[in-house]
Amino acid sequence: MAALLWGVGYIEVPPVLGTGLLVLAGLIVALFCLWTRRWVAIAVGAACVAAIGVFVVDVLVLERNVLLVGSRAEWGQPRPAALRLLDFNVLHGYPHFPDQEARAQRTIARLATLDLDVIILQEAWRTRQHGDFVAQLGDALGMDSAFARANGNLERIGFEEGEAILSRFPILQAIRIQLEPRKPFFERRVALIGVLDLGEGETLAVLGTHLDHRDLDTANAQAAHLAGRIASLPVGLVAGDLNAPSGSRATDVFERLGFADIVPGGIDHVLVSKASPWKVETARWVLQPSGAALGQALSDHPGILVNLARSEPLSLDELANSAASNASYAAAQR
Repeated sequence: MAALLWGVGYIEVPPVLGTGLLVLAGLIVALFCLWTRRWVAIAVGAACVAAIGVFVVDVLVLERNVLLVGSRAEWGQPRPAALRLLDFNVLHGYPHFPDQEARAQRTIARLATLDLDVIILQEAWRTRQHGDFVAQLGDALGMDSAFARANGNLERIGFEEGEAILSRFPILQAIRIQLEPRKPFFERRVALIGVLDLGEGETLAVLGTHLDHRDLDTANAQAAHLAGRIASLPVGLVAGDLNAPSGSRATDVFERLGFADIVPGGIDHVLVSKASPWKVETARWVLQPSGAALGQALSDHPGILVNLARSEPLSLDELANSAASNASYAAAQR
């Protein structure tokens, strides 16, 4: 029974079906033990049922190690004149993990060529077999990172995934928001806010999220819940896989808060606050997957690359410091 419990994470069984099969097996054992009318056997059967309950609660209910932050960025950088940001669903690959390690290395190498300041990821993964993708990317690019677990349990089933924000500027604070409704019951959807220190007392709050993919009404409801949670917060940018098209209620709730959907046409979105001092210079789809199979693609989703510039220009001294900082950073990544 213990082998079944810990092995369920490595076979392709939907959580509800897998849990149901395990509960059924435990009940059969318990009923058999009751039929034999032997107290030792009854105790063993009861222990099997209890073990299943503890396992299910531990994986699906308990919230441990849900927010991980890694510090790598340099402090005291000059205020930037421009920011380059990527939103990308990196495909966690559970349960088969197709070409996982090679795909991770291709992704890291490709992102290193983009000279990014901020990266917002969905389906960022940690597995017992392949390691921690966010930590690997942060180490390779010298970026601070924040990871908010949504689903899975690394200790119990060897896998978990969630939202991540990486920044070449220090992350002052990371906030995890669990979204409602939770449907189906075994799946969590979360949002992650990262407050970035842009230097000289300036901050920027960015948010990444991943909404339900099974039902548009659920995605719309989760977006409305999230919009309500951040309505009073100074979030400058919302990005993620909303699993909803432009013009849906999922994007409309953010537009009513004053955000603009800057690259319409997909289910992945970057929405920038019209009140933000950062304005969009360019925004486009990148890292497009080719065909149905992964092949050499990095993911089954494209990314969105955004160049932001200040609506109010920096002083001449600030521009000189920013240009020197950006040039040295770009040279270090080549």
